[in-house]
Amino acid sequence: MKAYRILRARIEAFLALPLAELKDDPQRLKAEMDKIGLIEAEMKNTTLKGEWV
Repeated sequence: MKAYRILRARIEAFLALPLAELKDDPQRLKAEMDKIGLIEAEMKNTTLKGEWV
């Protein structure tokens, strides 16, 4: 269940990226992707669309 929550949060974060803005800025895109890759610990005691994770 933990893996599902992490994966879901990472996918949602990726889909929320302003890709039109990031397409011409590879360094910023990499920084945003690196942040998404760190999503795990922040998931504790937060909600994801109304669901406790």
